[in-house]
Amino acid sequence: MNMHSAPPLSPYRQTLLEKMPPEAICAEIGVWKGAFSRNILKVTQPRKLFLIDPWICDPAFMIPGDFFDGDTASNQEEMDRIHDTVCQGFAGETVEVVRKSSENAANDFPDCSFDWVYIDGNHYYDYVRQDLELWFPKVKPGGYLTGDDYLWRDKDSSRPVATAIADFLKQTPCPEATTIGAQFAILKALAGSGE
Repeated sequence: MNMHSAPPLSPYRQTLLEKMPPEAICAEIGVWKGAFSRNILKVTQPRKLFLIDPWICDPAFMIPGDFFDGDTASNQEEMDRIHDTVCQGFAGETVEVVRKSSENAANDFPDCSFDWVYIDGNHYYDYVRQDLELWFPKVKPGGYLTGDDYLWRDKDSSRPVATAIADFLKQTPCPEATTIGAQFAILKALAGSGE
């Protein structure tokens, strides 16, 4: 992929990005090769985009077809090359690449840092739930916690992303939580709104 051109977007991702405020401070959790990152820049023209991914080759999560749109890296050298390509491809843009796990990166940002955050990391329940709990406080009131693969099914045909979101919303009142195809968007209440 040419890092300076945005690949075609699904209509659902297009709709989600058009809903996000322009010139925002935002983050993408789970970057892989940066294809969607390029679309974020093109559609939303953020003031600052943080690209957060550990780029670690963990055999436990390298299940063919489960992640990365069926594309995998077979060793750490490949992951390092992917990371380097992302860094080079976004050099000179309003982008900061953060090579850390979601959990470690979340600790680097104060609460209410982002206008919106897009989660597309590990799709298993515990990881999705952790990402929701870690990154929701980092979103400003009136901002969005968004993400991908709401409809994703694991090898047991369960829907861990959808289940984690449903459980999170039971404990975290939000004025709006919507899905757009496989995309999700959770609106954080404005301060003092009672939600």
